[in-house]
Amino acid sequence: MPTLAPLLPASLQPDFSQLIDSVTDSPGSPWKTLFPYASQQVIDAISLPQRLITLSMNDWATGVAFIESTLSSLAQPPSSCFLNSYGQLELFGEATLEDQALVLSPGAILQQQNGILGISLPPLLENPQLWYQVKGYLLSGQLRWHDAYGAKHIKKIKLPSGEKPNCKMILLGSRSQFAELNQLDPEFSALSQQFAEIADEAKVTADSISAILAFVTQQAAVADITEISAQAKNKLLQHLSAIRDHQHYVQLNASYLTKLFSYCRYRFGKELTPAAIADFILTQQQSMKLPQHYSDESIAELQIPITLEGKAIGQVNGLSVVELDGHPIEFGEVFRVTAAEYLGDGEVIDVERKAEMAGNIHSKAMMIVESYLSQVFGKEEHVPFSANIVFEQSYSHTDGDSAAVATYVALISALSQMCVRQDVAMTGSMDQAGNVLAVGGINEKVAAIYRTAQLKQLTHPVIVLIPQSNLVNLSCDDALVNAVKQKQLVIYPIEHVEEAINLAIGDVEQVYETIRTRIKELNGQDEAEASWLKKLMRCWQA
Repeated sequence: MPTLAPLLPASLQPDFSQLIDSVTDSPGSPWKTLFPYASQQVIDAISLPQRLITLSMNDWATGVAFIESTLSSLAQPPSSCFLNSYGQLELFGEATLEDQALVLSPGAILQQQNGILGISLPPLLENPQLWYQVKGYLLSGQLRWHDAYGAKHIKKIKLPSGEKPNCKMILLGSRSQFAELNQLDPEFSALSQQFAEIADEAKVTADSISAILAFVTQQAAVADITEISAQAKNKLLQHLSAIRDHQHYVQLNASYLTKLFSYCRYRFGKELTPAAIADFILTQQQSMKLPQHYSDESIAELQIPITLEGKAIGQVNGLSVVELDGHPIEFGEVFRVTAAEYLGDGEVIDVERKAEMAGNIHSKAMMIVESYLSQVFGKEEHVPFSANIVFEQSYSHTDGDSAAVATYVALISALSQMCVRQDVAMTGSMDQAGNVLAVGGINEKVAAIYRTAQLKQLTHPVIVLIPQSNLVNLSCDDALVNAVKQKQLVIYPIEHVEEAINLAIGDVEQVYETIRTRIKELNGQDEAEASWLKKLMRCWQA
């Protein structure tokens, strides 16, 4: 097995500086470059007879920016209006009686004659009756004054039949919201409509970098940011890459960028600098780290005994991501996986599953671990061991497969009775061939082991093992990059679970041979006992 090499600091976060320096011009419409097909769908919809355009996206402000930018690229852009919060009055207008005279106040649909009206989907989900009124207009093209607010209370005067405003409607919502609308009205998907979809992310390439920076500049202008240095652009893209958890992608969320730019403008003025972005990131993290603080405190006070020194049999430091309901961010946490072996029939008992504290994905991962263990040791001889697997001090529902590698290493340590290094932590899923697979939250997990090492004031480096396939997801902060430079933290990417054994226990062939020797000895003892029993039975029969 080839010798593993630790990661270099440069591989821990992306560097977009060369791409930024290569930009010489700014595209007129960045969205045409980032999402050309979606832009063309919106443009085509203006000339096509369909009255409805459905735009699937996650952020309202991003969707509005996309539509406005796309429309502005036309030679004669139509008028447009966008409503995020509305009701019957705002859409269909109002019908009232004043001194026995009928007064009709037009709503947004009528006001946007021959134009574009963009509306968010959630108000229609909250008021199904309003959706069916909108659907009536989409099907007939006629706006009935009977649908106006207050029309049902007018009895003595006949309402006008209605008008045909030729207003195109763009319905903005997420995939889950459109799925909910389809459940509410199964005929929704049958409506004649143009469909477009945009993501709140973009891949950073030589072809897309100018469009990405143009979008960033547009959003900065909204917050009155007039100057962005090249270093600030790189810092910003690194931050947006960290949010996306991918070195080749950045998040493009207009609402989030407005929040970031508004803070930097308020604190540091019209020029955006790397220091201003760093201050924003730190402020956000500090304001939302109370649950993480309590977790760290329990480790510092030894209420949760995490050991990062010495060696132990059947005990491995795993890494998890904590998600809390109602809390906007996730954070990483170190936990202990322990394995205890005893004479048995080769079964691996997952205590979390037995206690009904584990989800289906976790259960599947534990069965894969057991399957691979059987493939390694159960093909030639019966395995006379069983083992219990416990996630120590786990008091809530557990799910996910990222602890599979740690579980397997803990099992191997217990079966071989060979110690595991406690200055090593690991994360990774695995398949039935022992290959290590990618997991989520890799940046939070790497940060967790370094944070724990700081809490314990260690003077030696700590080692973390991550899946090789997760390298593209690394986007660590400057503190972690510096820790790797100072060799306080050493990160090894692994492709097979045996590499984890090599690093955490010792030479894998020697470890496996120790287990096989124990299996043979116990199986030989069983055979001797069986032979003695047969002799006793023959004597008794005689």
